[in-house]
Amino acid sequence: MFPRPSSAFAYCNGHDGVVIPGRSKEAKSSRRGLVDLVTTNKTFLDGALGEQQEQLGFCHIGLVIPFTILTDKGRARCNCPFEDVFTGGMAAVHLAMDMLNKGDGSVVPEIEGLNERCPIRFTAESFDSTASAALTVQTVTDVLRRTTPEEREICAFLGATRSPVTLPMAILTSLANRPQLTPWSVSSQLDDRVTFPLLGRLITSELGLVVPFLLYLRQKNVNHLGVIIFNNSYGKAYVESLLQQAETHHPDLSVVVAEIPFAEGTDEDYESAVDTLVRSQFRWF
Repeated sequence: MFPRPSSAFAYCNGHDGVVIPGRSKEAKSSRRGLVDLVTTNKTFLDGALGEQQEQLGFCHIGLVIPFTILTDKGRARCNCPFEDVFTGGMAAVHLAMDMLNKGDGSVVPEIEGLNERCPIRFTAESFDSTASAALTVQTVTDVLRRTTPEEREICAFLGATRSPVTLPMAILTSLANRPQLTPWSVSSQLDDRVTFPLLGRLITSELGLVVPFLLYLRQKNVNHLGVIIFNNSYGKAYVESLLQQAETHHPDLSVVVAEIPFAEGTDEDYESAVDTLVRSQFRWF
């Protein structure tokens, strides 16, 4: 687990008498559901009007992102990209929270002055999933078992990345009635609103990707398609969805599939997959 966020994001820890950063008076804290309620005395700048009580609700968000993406052998874990997109994503989330908390409309004009209209503030805590389903499940389980005031309860989760990691995590968060938002997972299994009633995502499902693609191929009179995939759950699910939807949206389409091992693939594996496509004599891949 990564260290606690800086004081800019780490407000009230659940104790009575906590001093809020930037406040000169002690704040009283309580809880309503999963939200920390903090009541403090607000002093007007000119001091002429005295003080009044101000109550804010703090929602603590858990970011479940793979920061450790290299194995001991120096290879990318689970074929994660080498570029540091995940740390950048975490920074973007913190920037968005900061803008919401301050009512900064420099990027999104609609949130200008939001801090004056809405008594909710956001804080965050980051967890390293290492792109591992097992570690993610253990981490989320431990977080959901938090009971001490020093450990902030999570109101909602952001993550995970790969669908095989998000699926078991979403089962846990759904059972705990915690909203979860995933920015990368595309598995159509996550479309099940009965199993995952509180799950949302910032990307369309693989079904949403496949249908427009098939319609485009039909429009271009492409009737032969070669597909190369990793032989993991996502790759296989994508091909299955492609073939199923082709029966409805492009019944004349012939598909040849070549697979590459998802973990520890060799040069020979890649050459074999490409050779499969070459022998098909197809021109669209």
